Amino acid sequence: MTMKRVFTGVLYAAIASASMHGFAADKPGIAAHTEVYASVGEELRHYSLTSGSLISGSQTNNGASLKLDETLRLPATIQFAVADRAHRHLYVISSNISATNPGDVNLLNVFTIDQHSGRLTALGSPVNLKERPIHLTLDREGRYALVAYNKSATLSVHPIEKDGQVGAAIEQQQPVQAGIFTHQVTVMPSNKFVIAAGRGNDGTPGHPEDVGTLTTFTYTNGQLGQGSRVEFEPTVGPRHVAYAPKTSLAYVATERGSKIYTYKIADSGQLAEHASFKTSTLDPHWKPEADEGIKKGGVIQLSPDGKFLYVTNRSDETVSKGGQTVFKHGENDIVTYALDAKTGEPKLLQHIDSQGIEARTFAVLADQHLLIVGNQKSGLVTKDGKVLEIKANLAVFKIRPDGRLKFVEKYEISDPTKSLMWVDAYSIGG
Repeated sequence: MTMKRVFTGVLYAAIASASMHGFAADKPGIAAHTEVYASVGEELRHYSLTSGSLISGSQTNNGASLKLDETLRLPATIQFAVADRAHRHLYVISSNISATNPGDVNLLNVFTIDQHSGRLTALGSPVNLKERPIHLTLDREGRYALVAYNKSATLSVHPIEKDGQVGAAIEQQQPVQAGIFTHQVTVMPSNKFVIAAGRGNDGTPGHPEDVGTLTTFTYTNGQLGQGSRVEFEPTVGPRHVAYAPKTSLAYVATERGSKIYTYKIADSGQLAEHASFKTSTLDPHWKPEADEGIKKGGVIQLSPDGKFLYVTNRSDETVSKGGQTVFKHGENDIVTYALDAKTGEPKLLQHIDSQGIEARTFAVLADQHLLIVGNQKSGLVTKDGKVLEIKANLAVFKIRPDGRLKFVEKYEISDPTKSLMWVDAYSIGG
């Protein structure tokens, strides 16, 4: 595998270094610090996060600054990534699939995360995957990596060695059918069950709708056993599942239908048969334009204390105006909910502009009181009668004590041909 490492200058480096050294002096070992990682096309980027609270108690840039520290170039476009629980290794899936290429390079890479600097070093050789991977996760014990494939609607399971390296897929004892357009794989809190979210597809004049599904598998030592399947009503299809940290609840964000389904987790460790609540993610005050296009629900996450839930709405349909391709006036925002302490029902607090187009992923940095959104696409938009360019970007929001968000700043991607597919942040060291 060919990999190119590119370094860029870092503003605030002296300040951040001095601050970190001062903090480390008060505590043996490596001081805890938060590092941000994102993908831009085939580039895996590492950003240093400088918090205002570390700069002589003052607030800089409303509390946070991102500075690009390094860039690694992979052979294919990054689809998703996840770190292990100790934040010592980063697992990355990539594919060169495109509108003209069915995808003949599909990889699972592992990188070691330096606990002092947060920088990344390739570990071992990449594992070749059978087709474009769309999502991956690690099981609750960190023994296996699970990969989801949207085209074949299947999953693969890969052993993780003690040093963090990952192996080829384990042969499964029975076929794994994960639901049409499998979009995510998660391991339930008990580590005994795996859930695959199958988005399905809208119907067309020549093809009936492919229904959305949640498929539950039994899970033992890397083996998946066919379990139960929930089928969603027409026009509704799940994208992502998130689990409450302190209660036996799971929240499902639907891409098709723009809703959140709240499920209880039964004593058996599986989802209840029926959702307790079905909550729209769309802004009730949104003023749509004619032929605005399809709205899509996005990624979903909870705050670590289990009090708040965040989800995105996305819209990326385009129209031709004056010979130019322009994004329609679609809803691209982040929605904040307070979770009822007794029932877990989401109660709407806020809709706020995501500051870009197609917020595909975001990271909740609870210790920094920040939320960072990865707005995926670049292009033209119409605003106040003018056609303006908008770029893919990382948008930083402050999380207020009541859970609501306040926009801080965005960091734009200069190359409009590359998509920002993924972002996350990890506390390193400490």
